[in-house]
Amino acid sequence: SYLPGLLTLHYSLNHPSPDPSITTQSATRETEYPFVAFYTSTFPPEGLKILQSRNIASQWVPSVTPASTRSYAKDPRFAETWNKLVVFSLEQYERVVLLDGDILVRRNM
Repeated sequence: SYLPGLLTLHYSLNHPSPDPSITTQSATRETEYPFVAFYTSTFPPEGLKILQSRNIASQWVPSVTPASTRSYAKDPRFAETWNKLVVFSLEQYERVVLLDGDILVRRNM
């Protein structure tokens, strides 16, 4: 379920709609910043193949789970939510901007 949103986010970052308030648009609208898709062990190998086929950089990150004993079995949508916190441990990057995979970029941010 992560893949369609991720592909949409990647496409929309690189192809935003022109901003009508700006009279001069640059020739290229692609983002100048690298896009890296982070994934955990729950991401299927087929998804990685799709990312590779579209030249989308990807990086495996460990899953993050809270230390509490609370079970999220009744609402599994929260099982992967904690993985967003891994961005605070990424020391190989000078800066990180975390965008959820369900974002659609409509204009240059």
